[in-house]
Amino acid sequence: MNSETFLLTPDNLPDYLARRGLALKHEALAVRELGGGVSNIVLLVEWEEPSGQEHRWVTKQSLEKLRVKDDWRSDRGRIFREAESIQALRPALGDSALPEVLHIDHENYLFIMTAAPAGSVVWKDSLLKGSVDLAVARLIHASRTDPQYQRQFEDRIVFDQLRIDPYYRTTAARHPDLRPVFEALMVEAFERAGFKPGEDAAIAIDVAASHFFERGRYRLAAEGVEMDAPGMVKRLADCCGRYPILSIEDGLAEDDWGGWKLLTERLGARCQLIGDDLFVTNPERLHMGIREGVANAVLVKMNQIGTVTETLQVIELARRHDYRAVVSARSGETEDDTMADLAVATGASQLKVGAITRSERLAKYNRLLRVEEELGKHAIYRGAEVFGDFLSANRAS
Repeated sequence: MNSETFLLTPDNLPDYLARRGLALKHEALAVRELGGGVSNIVLLVEWEEPSGQEHRWVTKQSLEKLRVKDDWRSDRGRIFREAESIQALRPALGDSALPEVLHIDHENYLFIMTAAPAGSVVWKDSLLKGSVDLAVARLIHASRTDPQYQRQFEDRIVFDQLRIDPYYRTTAARHPDLRPVFEALMVEAFERAGFKPGEDAAIAIDVAASHFFERGRYRLAAEGVEMDAPGMVKRLADCCGRYPILSIEDGLAEDDWGGWKLLTERLGARCQLIGDDLFVTNPERLHMGIREGVANAVLVKMNQIGTVTETLQVIELARRHDYRAVVSARSGETEDDTMADLAVATGASQLKVGAITRSERLAKYNRLLRVEEELGKHAIYRGAEVFGDFLSANRAS
């Protein structure tokens, strides 16, 4: 095989395994792509031996060129250092802490390892599956060459204006005329990444409504539209009806308490409604929100309120009144990873850090991985269970 051109795919993986004696070549192998970021391709293969023994493996192969730009080459040797690290650490950490490396292919820059059992929910698995951004990027790239997408969205200039990539991406906010295209791509990206919209993956939006709220009206200057609070609530409800949206942050302005009340009555049972500008990690404002019955979640930024004591007060107050606490990063973050420990130690429902890009974000995700390893079998990762009541309400509606 030529390492410059050979890449594993769901189509050729069964034959690859059979020729190496790793699995029988038969139709029982189920293979799908999990993503792998900009420098790798990751496949999940599930199969069962005639004896009934089930196998669940992951293949990871280093790409010669990064997916972001064709002329950027990756450090393909890192794939072997990763496999060797897993082999070296597994005896010390225990069989359940790390996968077992089953096969290393030096010619094709790949290795095969065991995967977590089907149905298990661990943070490490969820991190591996976070490939929606990459799926969107692939759709944008395909649109320039694939007639299917050119016909579907007709005007090719759309894709020259709407740039989305796994690193820094502009959104449809800068091009309101492209918003329907962007929304369609997002939902299709879920499916292309192997997720069922609204079940395996969903959309969370930060409206930041205070920034376009003037004299009691919501003014969408780019669209030439303005509306009152009931109109804004209706718009958000319509979006939730069209797309698998499970979380809305700052859907209304920070001091529009009447509007927040309407929003909570309309969507509070089927969608997470987070107050960031509304509560500003302040126990007094959160207490007022609870009393008024607005929102159902609070964004927690320790460097917003300024003290650990008040941060813990907000989290505890939220817990007592069945509000979700979402520990969050802020603009201008450093690589300090304390908030990862804060989220785990307080049992916060979620940690909001952003896409796995840039070192100040990656530091928090790396810390979560280390914490999960340290906790071992005592680690609890709830995954989509956090949104279980909303998922149930949406299925019933």
